[in-house]
Amino acid sequence: MTTILLLGLAELGSRVAGAPPTGPQLVLEAGGERWPAFTRGDPVLGWRQERGISNHDPIWLQWNRQQGLGRPEDGRVETNERGWRDDPVPPIRPPGARWVLALGDSSVWGSGCPAGARFTEQLETQLAAGAVEVWNAAVPGYSTWQARAVLDETDDLPLDAVLIYNMVSDMGAARGLPDDLWFSSPARQRGAALLSRSRLYGWMRFWVFRARAQQRLARDPDMQIRVHVAQYRRNLEWLVERARDRGLAVVGVVPPLRQDLEHAPARYAPRSAAERVELARGLAALSGMPSTEAQTVDYRRAMVLTLDALGVPWVDGPRAFIHAQEAAPSRTAPLFVDPVHPSERGHRVLADAIAPALADVLGLSLGWQNASSPESP
Repeated sequence: MTTILLLGLAELGSRVAGAPPTGPQLVLEAGGERWPAFTRGDPVLGWRQERGISNHDPIWLQWNRQQGLGRPEDGRVETNERGWRDDPVPPIRPPGARWVLALGDSSVWGSGCPAGARFTEQLETQLAAGAVEVWNAAVPGYSTWQARAVLDETDDLPLDAVLIYNMVSDMGAARGLPDDLWFSSPARQRGAALLSRSRLYGWMRFWVFRARAQQRLARDPDMQIRVHVAQYRRNLEWLVERARDRGLAVVGVVPPLRQDLEHAPARYAPRSAAERVELARGLAALSGMPSTEAQTVDYRRAMVLTLDALGVPWVDGPRAFIHAQEAAPSRTAPLFVDPVHPSERGHRVLADAIAPALADVLGLSLGWQNASSPESP
């Protein structure tokens, strides 16, 4: 009886103290950053977009001012009932429609791209004359751990395919709290979500994770990768296997970066079985954080090797962007708004590159757009 009373008093005191921060929120605050706009802390996903909001994309607003476009209203951010930056999801899928789920981070979400011009929206126009709906479930900063949880939350949707476009956030700075310390299997995350209704549990979890993060930093200050490349491969495998268990087709996209246009990227697709084994061994032996360029190659190799081994088609985003730049060197519109995020033109290149692969796995024909062209007129 005394124990129950003490626990009750502790719970009451915890509620007076307010809601505890989530682990990922600690990471942001430690780096002097603000909690991402349009989001709230979440025990399963770390952070989640608010539902039914209308706001503005700060990267688009900055880009709009720099370019003198005079279109600030195009940077609006509106979320649906699931917290996705997309239209409301109808309760029943229309007859004959195909539904595709796009997983990823801010590049898929559309940072710096005007509303309605993201590649997910352009794919809907290109594929089967509008019979395809590509639901954009990406959120800025999401890693493959969070993509796993997002996919798990869509069991109720009659999907046909999944697009996987995760990499940059995985290889980002962890600041002492790698994703494997916070995230786990979606089932365990849901269990934590139920327990987190108790403020006492939430605060206990908060202090445990903060202590673990401090211990990690003290032991190895250089260990700053959010998702190690070996875990990145395991998460990709999980995403593919989970999708296939649900009867869904899968297409991977190797994310392009602005550095690809400044110099030819190092090769990441193996040319032989022997080279595949050699690259896989090299990835398994990686530790710490290499240079940004070397790290990018490592994660791209990890994606390509994993998807190839599972028989999943993948789209070479960097090559598509290099080809687009070479084919239209006089174009003044840049392909990126910053080192990571594609511009409106960049999203057009992505749509043109992804459309054939997605149409193939869905058994559909392309619409009016000639997807063999690096860019539409």
